[in-house]
Amino acid sequence: GLSRDAELRMFQLFDRSDSGKLVDPVVGLAVLKLLIEQAGGDISVQSSPGQGMSFVITIPRYQEGDYID
Repeated sequence: GLSRDAELRMFQLFDRSDSGKLVDPVVGLAVLKLLIEQAGGDISVQSSPGQGMSFVITIPRYQEGDYID
């Protein structure tokens, strides 16, 4: 699991020009969050230090024939 501060940072894109501030950067989660939000969904994480993490992703259900912008 992660600390609350690390949970908040895990979905943020980072600035590669200041690599001194990087701590385990995970670009994939930031990109995943953007894609989910563009589809009208949400992603969250539940974490307990020393216990692990759970990710919850919700996206709207679309019917065949729905038009997505």
